Amino acid sequence: MILTSSLRNFYTKMLKRKFWNPFTVESSTMGGKEEFFDAVEDQVDLFDDLNETEELRKRCLHELREWAKSQPHFINCRLDNNFLLRFLRMRKYRVDLAQQVLDKYLTVKTKYPMTYQKLDIHKPSLRDLISRGYVFPLPERDKDGRIVLFCIAKALDTTRHKQADVFKSFLLTFEVLMECELNQKRGINYIFTQEGYQIQHALLVGLRDLQKMIHSGEKAMPLRHKELHWMNVPKYLATLFQLLKTFLSQKLQDRIIIHHDISSLHNRFPTSMLPKEYGGTIPVREMTARWIEILDSKRDQILALDDMKVDESKRPKEKQSGRIIPRLVNSLSRMELY
Repeated sequence: MILTSSLRNFYTKMLKRKFWNPFTVESSTMGGKEEFFDAVEDQVDLFDDLNETEELRKRCLHELREWAKSQPHFINCRLDNNFLLRFLRMRKYRVDLAQQVLDKYLTVKTKYPMTYQKLDIHKPSLRDLISRGYVFPLPERDKDGRIVLFCIAKALDTTRHKQADVFKSFLLTFEVLMECELNQKRGINYIFTQEGYQIQHALLVGLRDLQKMIHSGEKAMPLRHKELHWMNVPKYLATLFQLLKTFLSQKLQDRIIIHHDISSLHNRFPTSMLPKEYGGTIPVREMTARWIEILDSKRDQILALDDMKVDESKRPKEKQSGRIIPRLVNSLSRMELY
């Protein structure tokens, strides 16, 4: 897909701004540029709030890797630094908690393949949903150096898209973004714009299924969710919105920020990073076109994640290698996941 001259000029300008472009981030220590979906393990992050040191990283990586190797029920689990670090960073280097998330991540991928596997951007309905702007990263990082996901509710067409497309659009986005270590460290912010949201959208997804998906996404995906900005929530959906909030942990509920008009959003984000339809300069269709190009380039890598599984018949019942994940088996059996 060929970018228009306006979008190409926009990205060229953004390349000159350190830490602000999710598509390319200049490295102050390496003298190069980091694609926002690739790993730069040794890059110094000025926004780091994990107190990460080389000694801490090496020690925890070794412990988590050796533990993963010892799990007889893990099949083809990735053991590279980039993959394991996302679990450690999510849990702020608490190795026991990182183990829980890793086990849950592999378990849901195995138990619910219709949702967690075949995150294929070549699937027509999924590609169409993302192209319309249902979820995509803005082409500029925020003031804290974080990726911002922009989510447009009305992009969902219940006559064209299925429930699985909704869930997979987010999971595919998460998997690609988490390949970047800066995103692992800094976390992700969200802007949800709800104009055009209709009751048929809620009926397509289903509140129970949405609850399961949010729960699994928060507990089984190695992400650091930060601020959740909601805009243009219709009054007639206010009650439903309050119900949806209860699906989130208290920590995430406390991070929800409501914007009643576009000017409120502009006070939190520079207009230059927003789509043209929301005060910026680049239309949604051009931003999503670039995102589709990136997803295409990462297709094989993302589909290869399906090789990772668990074999429940081999799951250990007792302590393994002197460490046990407390009540993991029972908690997994009780988890309501989609």
